[in-house]
Amino acid sequence: MRYPKVSLIIPNLNGKEMLRRCLQSLINLDYPDYEIIVVDGGSIDGTPEMVKKEFPNVILIIKPDANIGESINLGAKIAKGEIIGFDLNNDETFEPLWLKKLVNALLSSPDIGVVGGTRVKYGTELIDEAGVKFNYFGIPWSNIKLKLKDLPKGIQEVDYVGIPIVRKEVFEMIGGCDESYEIFYEDSDFCLKVKKAGLKVCWVPDAISYHEREATIGKSSEKVLYMQLRNKIKFLLIHFSLPRLPLALTYELIVLPVLRILFTLMFKMNPSLWQQSRARFLLVPSVGRFLLLYFRSLVWNLKTFKITMMKRRALPKTLNYD
Repeated sequence: MRYPKVSLIIPNLNGKEMLRRCLQSLINLDYPDYEIIVVDGGSIDGTPEMVKKEFPNVILIIKPDANIGESINLGAKIAKGEIIGFDLNNDETFEPLWLKKLVNALLSSPDIGVVGGTRVKYGTELIDEAGVKFNYFGIPWSNIKLKLKDLPKGIQEVDYVGIPIVRKEVFEMIGGCDESYEIFYEDSDFCLKVKKAGLKVCWVPDAISYHEREATIGKSSEKVLYMQLRNKIKFLLIHFSLPRLPLALTYELIVLPVLRILFTLMFKMNPSLWQQSRARFLLVPSVGRFLLLYFRSLVWNLKTFKITMMKRRALPKTLNYD
């Protein structure tokens, strides 16, 4: 079998030590023909110098202030591979057969547009992300908290994957990543566009990587929280069909914020009781700051509503996510 050349694109900002581990794992992949492209958003921690010195075969692009979507699109423009893998995190390492398993799955059927593997929480056997589906309320469901031994066998069709592996022609047909997301949901948006183009998005359970998760941008920074809030609203407005949209927005704008506030208050009253709770993802640093960021996200979406609706109308009407 002839394996096509693959281009792997890694956005990076001030992640020198993590990126070093990531690149070390990637240069040891068991795959015959691939290139690695690092798009650096203006690091001041010595990352560019480290890449040039220690990984001279890695292609380095420096674009100050480039967001995630911009970095991916910049890397794709110079990519020489017939297949592109993007949104690789600098805080991630990869098993040697990760890429080969994904390419085998992608080439197994012309109906498959995107494939992605399983992310394991770094230092554990717990699943961090493993092929995601959105339910009727827009809640993303994955196999988180399962262990590797619990995962299913064989390719599974899903709604999106965290590291999309896609033919370059499909990437270009979709128009690349929507740069207005900046961070968060650019991968989900891309995958649903692929599905609306009539192709499948598939999860390959035994293609394994290890993820430190949000190690670069912080686990609870206000920027992370704000971008998650505003981009989820935009994502729902673009992709969810009219029957589903009111329910999804009700959950996102009313139910989830109330749950986050209640859990945060209960956690602060008795931290030890909730320390190991699976609902810890609801925790916010401060109820007051959360409400401020929540209203900021609403204002941003109101200001950009016209543009968002133009993007919605540009998608095939019969394929709005349902």
